[in-house]
Amino acid sequence: MTSTALLFTSGEKLRDELDQAPNPKPTTSDKARFGKLASLYTAFSCDFAAYVLDICLRAGFNKIADPFCGMGTLADAGRTLPISLHVGDISPFAALSGAFRAAHREEIEESAAMLGRLAENITADDERIFFTQLFLALGASERSPLGRVLSEPSVPEHRVTAFTIYLTALSRIRLYRSLAGSNPTWIKRPAVAADGVSTLESIKTTIAAGREFADRLPNLHPENHTTSIWTSIEDQKIVPESFDAIVTSPPYANRTDYFRHYRPATELLLAMAGRDERLLRAQQIGTPLIRDAKPERPLPTSVLDVLHSIRAHPSYASERYYYKGFLYYFADMSDALVRMHGWLRHGGLLFMVVQDSYYKEVHVPTADILIDLAIAVGFHLAGRRDWRVQQRLSHLSPYSRGVLPNRNLSESVVVLSK
Repeated sequence: MTSTALLFTSGEKLRDELDQAPNPKPTTSDKARFGKLASLYTAFSCDFAAYVLDICLRAGFNKIADPFCGMGTLADAGRTLPISLHVGDISPFAALSGAFRAAHREEIEESAAMLGRLAENITADDERIFFTQLFLALGASERSPLGRVLSEPSVPEHRVTAFTIYLTALSRIRLYRSLAGSNPTWIKRPAVAADGVSTLESIKTTIAAGREFADRLPNLHPENHTTSIWTSIEDQKIVPESFDAIVTSPPYANRTDYFRHYRPATELLLAMAGRDERLLRAQQIGTPLIRDAKPERPLPTSVLDVLHSIRAHPSYASERYYYKGFLYYFADMSDALVRMHGWLRHGGLLFMVVQDSYYKEVHVPTADILIDLAIAVGFHLAGRRDWRVQQRLSHLSPYSRGVLPNRNLSESVVVLSK
């Protein structure tokens, strides 16, 4: 195994490593595997995750975290590796994804069989009643409250129940898509609630897809220890200097509401856990919701310059709404970088996948700005690689196409060292 010093004390060596990096965007293979179960909108590719984990192991890093785990790609890519992996997310659906993708095949089969048995015994004319009865039946068979299961889905005594809940949530997404479809940023809500027959059929189809996914999974490495928790990064209780590396893709600065993207699942899970959806949505980094309090912390000049351009833009609500959204985003990311810096041991690495954006014709160079924020909290830039983004949401806007038809966006891998 290559030593940490040999691999990373040379900036040129790390740049050579990054030159070999695969594109972080999900691939055709990803879509043919996990993509049959869930949207890959909040995921990087398994190829990229495997590439970064290989670098970590060659550097002697086996204690790794992903505090913005999205659809849990890192847990899937790390199945066959001797690593201690900690993943988490503010979305309960994402936290379940991280646990599910590190599951034993036998656990997925047991949860699929449990869901099938429970669903067959439910009679309801409305999908909302159907899912409520299903969770009541599942709760009656589980010793712990289902909200606790959601909080710690990787705990051994919770796992099968957690995976049953996850397959149920996936079934509701499938149901909504079949009736109302989706667009690039959210799953649409049907105009009329689905009936029980359609709901049961969606569950059966999801169970079959879950079993197909499980059949292709490689065995877990006997020294693989993956835990997933449902919590925001600010509420994660991590002992300082616990990790060798952090590999993650934090929310992008484009006001995406990740709760709403997976709304059929998240509203079901939040209701089951008794949690307030709006409070959690407002807590997201990059939330489109406006908060009451304005963040008060020093920010680098590069951030202030972009914020000034957005605030002074003549278009409607630039100062009242959009400026505040970008301000919250960069202030929240500054706080997140402080936390991640504290979690890493000396010499540890942070790999971040980030993408720049535009506000109207104002370019927001997110990677550049996050590097400045990271340096301000004590990180050092160890390497970076950029890819041109081929497909972007601004293509959907006639205004954006007219104002800046040839705009270029980049997705970047930024590597920071402590």
